[in-house]
Order: sequence, then structure tokens, then C-alpha cells
Amino acid sequence: MVKRVPAPRPNRTHVIHYVDPATPPAHLVQYTDPDTGYRIFLTPAELVAKQQRDAVLVARWQQRRRLQRERDRKARRFWLGFGAILAVALLAGLVLVAYLIWQALAVGASRLSSRLLDHLPHPGGLMLVGVDGS
Repeated sequence: MVKRVPAPRPNRTHVIHYVDPATPPAHLVQYTDPDTGYRIFLTPAELVAKQQRDAVLVARWQQRRRLQRERDRKARRFWLGFGAILAVALLAGLVLVAYLIWQALAVGASRLSSRLLDHLPHPGGLMLVGVDGS
């Protein structure tokens, strides 16, 4: 059996250089991007240009938002009025259906009671009169 001795490895030191983000270069301005949260280093001219672009974009967004709010306000006003009309019509329909059912039950009950009373024996010679007068 042969013994295998591990080969000696060369002693290499691996140097890693980390850039310290706390100390940016003197001519750059640190800017934190609100969307990503990353820190970006810009020159003062680049920062001014970015702020101007952002101001234009914000103004466009505010104008779009104003138009959206106006359109939404008109749509809400229309649908609220339309919904109120539909709700009143539906409520009137339900009241009418309930009234018709009530009348049908009342007429049916009076006819049923008069038929039942006609077939009952009259105790003590008294005659019972039905609801409809028969």
C-alpha cells in the first residue's frame, strides 16, 4: 500500500480591496435613489440636471393626476345619480311586489276562511258569518 502525502500548497494571500462608501471622492456628491435605495455618486452638474429632470417629471405627473381626478369626479357623479335612480326604482318595485303578495294572501285567506266556516256545524243554532259577509 502506497502512502500518498498531500502536496504542499503555495501560500497565496488573496487581497480584497473594499471601497468605503462613507468616504466618497471629494468631487462627487452622494445621492440616494428613492426607488432602489442605492447610493449613487454624481458630479454637481449631474445632480442639478437630475433634479431638473425630476422636477419636469413631477410637473407632468401632477398634471396627469389632476386630469384623472377631474375625470373620476365626473364619473362618480354620473354613476352615483344613476345608482340612486336604480335604487329608488328597485325599492318601488319591491314595495309593489310585496303589496301584490299581501293582497293575494288576504283575498285567498278570506275565501278560504269563508269556505271553512260554511262547512262547520253551527253550535247552539248560531250562524257564523265569514269574513266576506257570506
